[in-house]
Amino acid sequence: MDSEGARVDLFAERPRTRHHVMAWGVAAAVSVALHAFILQHIPPLPIGRPAAFDATVRIPSLQLQDVLKEFVGDRIERPARFRPESPERTFAAGLEQAQAAQALAPEPPQAPAMPESGLRGDSGALLSPEKPVEHVKWEPRQDLLLIEDQIYAEKVSALPRRYIERESPNKKAPNISLPASIKPLPLVERKGAPGVAKGAGRTDIPLKNFAEVGRGQAGAGRGGAWDGFELAEQSQMLEDPASVISELKPVEQLLALDVSTYRPTDEPEDLYFRIRIRRQGAEILPVLPRDVIFLQDCSASMTQSKLNEFKKGLTAWMDELSPEDRWNIMGFSETPDKCMPTWAPVTATSKKQALAYIDRMAARGKTDVFASLQELLSFPKDPVRPVVAVLLTDGRPTSGMVDSSDIIEQFTQQNAGRISMFALGAGNRVNRFLLDMLSYKNRGDSTIVAERQEVPGAMMDMDRQLARPVLIDLDYRISGRGQQELYPRTLTHLYLDRPLTIYGKVPVKTPDAVLQIVGKSGSNRHDMVFSLKWAESSSGDAEIRSQWAWHKVYYLIGEHIRRGKAETMDEIRRLADAYGLPVPYGGDIPLP
Repeated sequence: MDSEGARVDLFAERPRTRHHVMAWGVAAAVSVALHAFILQHIPPLPIGRPAAFDATVRIPSLQLQDVLKEFVGDRIERPARFRPESPERTFAAGLEQAQAAQALAPEPPQAPAMPESGLRGDSGALLSPEKPVEHVKWEPRQDLLLIEDQIYAEKVSALPRRYIERESPNKKAPNISLPASIKPLPLVERKGAPGVAKGAGRTDIPLKNFAEVGRGQAGAGRGGAWDGFELAEQSQMLEDPASVISELKPVEQLLALDVSTYRPTDEPEDLYFRIRIRRQGAEILPVLPRDVIFLQDCSASMTQSKLNEFKKGLTAWMDELSPEDRWNIMGFSETPDKCMPTWAPVTATSKKQALAYIDRMAARGKTDVFASLQELLSFPKDPVRPVVAVLLTDGRPTSGMVDSSDIIEQFTQQNAGRISMFALGAGNRVNRFLLDMLSYKNRGDSTIVAERQEVPGAMMDMDRQLARPVLIDLDYRISGRGQQELYPRTLTHLYLDRPLTIYGKVPVKTPDAVLQIVGKSGSNRHDMVFSLKWAESSSGDAEIRSQWAWHKVYYLIGEHIRRGKAETMDEIRRLADAYGLPVPYGGDIPLP
């Protein structure tokens, strides 16, 4: 029984196994169908495909919507596509083709010769020319003026300067002595009046006593007593008052003159020259005490880092001032601010006050350059002390009067050469037009450095050049007539450590000339007279002509600022083109 029951149980398990096999088959079919559906309708899913497989982009199909009528007309021929080639090669290829075509072409037929008879009518004259009437030019009769007996030479050379031992002048002596003949006069017995012994012929009697000599004695021939001439009173009318007598003391023996000339080959009719005046030997002129003022720009455009370099230069320059100098510092931005109320002596107290003032300087606010210049003009001026102003700025006015030309012209007119203006700037944003022309027209010069770190050294170099002035308010002239172009027209003061340079241009046939420079030293006026002998001058180079042209351009720019005429600007451009110079300052020059 048990065996049969066991057999029955075994047979009972077989249907369950077949059921699982069918389920597996159904599941496999469903899975295959599902994967096929996914691969067909969902391509982006990377199921069963490599990761680098790119899905095909589905492009929408094109549909025909409208049918337009075909354009009837001339077809536009599309030009041949340009193929970049070498121009030289293209030209050479074209030239070869033209030569080949010319060689293969047949020679053109020669024109038949023209018979000689056909040319007779053309070459024959229609009328015989008549003899022209000669017109005699009428000339008036001219009488020739000839010099029969020539006494003086036509050209008088400049006489050499002679130095005669000075004698004490008799300022009471008349300039003109009236003619007089002194005859023996009788002795006059009069108290306090010197007489003449009878029969004597003395001629050493003072003129002022002639009235007393013959008063009432020698006038019988006129019918009464003779009242002698008051010669002393009459001679006073011929005397020059001492107040109008001006003596110029020569100082050229203390200075040296260097003359260099240049005659360009493209301008054979002109001679360019350069004159440099410098000190000579140990014997020098006395150094004049100065009034020195520093105008420091403290606006925001300076930047604090650049201002710090200027502060270093101010501190170093302050230590080099002479004890005989007077000085001051003026900082400015929107308004000027003075360190001390007026000129101050160079003492330990003023230096301590200035150090504290310099330390407080900070870059802020706008820039009003003209206001500081107006404040500078209000300082008192001593006629025997040169005033040296040093402007330290970037030259970009942003407040008050901002036009550079107006600033230059108004300050120059108000200053009238009394203040010598020097300027120093740093960086590539400096207003060169304002700094150069403001100093050039006011007996000074300008210096521009590229980097702010160069500022202290440039200030010390300027201090060395301006430390010892000896002649101020210079003026000059040169002898001779004709065309003379000398620049600069306004000279700086004469400093012992800064040569004075003049550039000029004269016709090549100009005779030797004489240069005179007049200046003032204290209460005395001096002059320097130099002989300019072109044949004995040293040979220069083209730099002399270039510097002369630059100085003339500067002079013309100054005239353009003052007058504002279009003709002056045209002359500047012509001069720049003729000498190969760029017109300086570009758009900073005001155009009419």
